[in-house]
Amino acid sequence: MSRSNALFLVKLLIGIGLIVLLVTQKGVWKGMIAAFQDVSAPWLIAVFLMPLVLIFASCVKWRLILRYMKRDIGVWHLCKVYIVSYFFSNFLPGSLGGDFARAYIVGQRVNSQVHSFAAVFLERLTGLITLAVLAAGAYVVTPALRSEPVVSLSILALTGGCILLTLLMWSPLGGPRVASRLQAIPYASRAFAKFAELRGSLAGFWVNRTLALKTIAYSLLFHALAVVNVYVAALALNVDVNFLVLCAVTPVVLVLASVPITPSGIGVMEWAYSLFLIPAGATLDEGLAIALLLRAQAFAASLAGGVIFLADSKNMQRRAKTAPSTREAAMPGGKDG
Repeated sequence: MSRSNALFLVKLLIGIGLIVLLVTQKGVWKGMIAAFQDVSAPWLIAVFLMPLVLIFASCVKWRLILRYMKRDIGVWHLCKVYIVSYFFSNFLPGSLGGDFARAYIVGQRVNSQVHSFAAVFLERLTGLITLAVLAAGAYVVTPALRSEPVVSLSILALTGGCILLTLLMWSPLGGPRVASRLQAIPYASRAFAKFAELRGSLAGFWVNRTLALKTIAYSLLFHALAVVNVYVAALALNVDVNFLVLCAVTPVVLVLASVPITPSGIGVMEWAYSLFLIPAGATLDEGLAIALLLRAQAFAASLAGGVIFLADSKNMQRRAKTAPSTREAAMPGGKDG
């Protein structure tokens, strides 16, 4: 077993252990089962349709950034790629992550892996910056959150990571310092060339105030929809939660779920929802039920992404078999002659 696979297995076991520990809390299992027995069918359908809304909002922002880089591509194609990235994130953890997968796929479409990766990086970074600001605001106005050291450390880590990435990409000193470090490493010149190209493609982003404001606005829209997503899941389970309190705690839950302790936040996300939905009016078992429903939602989106990916792969193979060869097309009397 490789080192990466062993690390993934350890993380997975930690996540499963966290879920087992949560489920075995007194009364949680029975309460969770009772919550799922009282499901509202119309709202349940809405839960499994919500990823389409969330993905569309992300892809509108993604396309905006690509167009800034002179690499335009249709928003519906980006949505399809985004759904495929769910499959890579949740079912192929030992391979490319979802962000790397969608950057690679779109990079082939626009003939520039550097610009495609830069667009995904910027789309993700602006989302994380917005999330960090929202979580910090929620932390300030919600006393219950300030009593949890894990919340404080998670928000601090996310904020620090965003600041570090921002300085690395846009600080005048970021390039030279990284260059001096990389030059000391054998065969690192090619890596620095790619890094310099990436920095170059992002250089004018913050100077373009209209673009930056639109990108942040789309990030805010996405996180507002993320709150609605949790609220719809609560409605599907007939759990009465305070929407305003939910607006405060959801960014914090998303921050905790993004901490890479376990694959796809397994266990961590369940604990976060179970504990931090209590101030919004849910019980521990109801919070767990909401978390598991949202987990099922992500699983369904991942399956849809896998189906799209396999269908596209088969279509590409079919087109490759039926298409004339370059030599045949170039010959007089060929199909293109």
